[in-house]
Parts: sequence; C-alpha cells; structure tokens
Amino acid sequence: MSQPADMLVVTASGQRFALPAAAVRAVAPLGPLTRVPLQPAELLGLACLRGEIIAVLDLARRLGLDSAGEATACRFLVAVSSGGGETCGLAVDDVSEAARLDAAAPGLPAPAHGPAGAFAGWLQTPLGLAEALNVNALCDFGTTDQTAG
Repeated sequence: MSQPADMLVVTASGQRFALPAAAVRAVAPLGPLTRVPLQPAELLGLACLRGEIIAVLDLARRLGLDSAGEATACRFLVAVSSGGGETCGLAVDDVSEAARLDAAAPGLPAPAHGPAGAFAGWLQTPLGLAEALNVNALCDFGTTDQTAG
C-alpha cells in the first residue's frame, strides 16, 4: 500500500486489523445466520444484507486464529466488496476506529497466519498497531492455505 488509504480498524480474537474503507459496503450487528452444511468452520453461514445473500466468514478463523465464536455477545458484520465485485461478510468482535494508512510501519515482519496474500502491511493508529488486510485474499474461498512464517 504505497498511496494513502482510509482504513476501518476492527478487532478479532483480541487483535486489531485494518480493512480498506473503500471496500466496506456496510457495518451492522451480526444477526441470525443460515448454516451451510459440510463447509469449513471459517464459514459461519449466510446472511441477508439489504436483500442480498452473502457468505459470512469468521475473520479470526479465516486468519487461523482462535475465535471468540458465538461466545461473544456483541459481534459485528462488516460487508466488504472483493475485486471481483462480489460481497462477503466478515464477522468481527468490534469496530473501533477509522484511520489513514500513509505508509506501512517499518521494520515489522509479516505475520505467519492467514491465507496467502492476506497481509497488506502494518497501520499505526492512535490506538496502536493494526494489521492491514487484503480483502480480495480474505474473500477468496478457494484460498485456504495458511502462510508459512
């Protein structure tokens, strides 16, 4: 991310992540989901958002982290558009702030979790560091391999 970008900072599994604000279509409380049998645990189910059916992924599980799952009383759905124009939902624990990514924080290694290409850099915000994520890699259901550190 070489150009400044507005980011939405969310929390999942106690960690902070930044999503490109331009890709965010909606933020809403996580409502009831329709389960889809025989799918990976990261796919929580399907939701209806403004008349559109979208797949909802648990962001923490998608990144290979422990998930608070349904134990968290207040979860949010962040609907994001991928590069292919499709919308997927990301279940997160909290939406904390909007921030501007001017340049990646120097000297920090890429994390060893998540699907290939999911890590886009580090974002320094007033509330601390956040891991910037690539929405296209997150929403690509064909990408399930975890990166090797």
